[in-house]
This record gives sequence, structure tokens and C-alpha cells, in this order.
Amino acid sequence: MPGGVDSSTTAARRLVTVIEERLALAIPVAAAKRVTGSAIDDPEREAQAADAFVTQVRPAIDTATAKLAESYVQAREVAAADPAAWRSAIARQMRSPGGEWRWQRDSVRTALRPTLVLGRG
Repeated sequence: MPGGVDSSTTAARRLVTVIEERLALAIPVAAAKRVTGSAIDDPEREAQAADAFVTQVRPAIDTATAKLAESYVQAREVAAADPAAWRSAIARQMRSPGGEWRWQRDSVRTALRPTLVLGRG
């Protein structure tokens, strides 16, 4: 895979996109955990929420996690080809990660931080 600023920028943006997709699943996960972890007057409703989490949210989490792993592999290849361009692209993404809520932006930054060392050593 050729290196350079363009491929580093593209790979960094893709990595941010899949991180954001994975983070977006935190909202239904939190809702399901709240429902199943709280005292609820309707045990049938609690069971339905737990079933929905397993059958709907879990596969989405698994898919997002696989995409994230694939993006990290691609990032390693791009970073190895041009480490300086990679670090620059990741630094730009960390300065302005997007996201509607602060916790999303902070989470993206946290997820990107270890990728700054890709391509070294």
C-alpha cells in the first residue's frame, strides 16, 4: 500500500469513522444495561429488553469491532509506509475529532492516541 499524506489522511479518517460507529453503539448498550440493571415493575419488559440487546445490538457491536480491527491493520500498513505523514494525519484528527458529545470526542482521542506510535521501530 503506498504511503504519503493522502493515504495517511484517508486511513486516519476511516479509523475515526469506525471508532465513531463503534461509540454510537454505546447509547443502546447503556440503555439496555440500565433497563436490565434497574428494579423494574414489569419483569416481562426487562426480559424483552435483554433479548433485544442480545439479538440486535450484540451483532452490531461485533460488526463494528471487526471493522475497527480491520482499520487498525490498514493504519499499521499506512503508518509503516510514511510514519511522519501518519502521525501528522492522526494529530489533525485528534485536534478535531467531531462527535456530538464531549464524551464521544474524548473517546475518539483516547482511541487514536496509541496509533501515534505506529510506524516507529
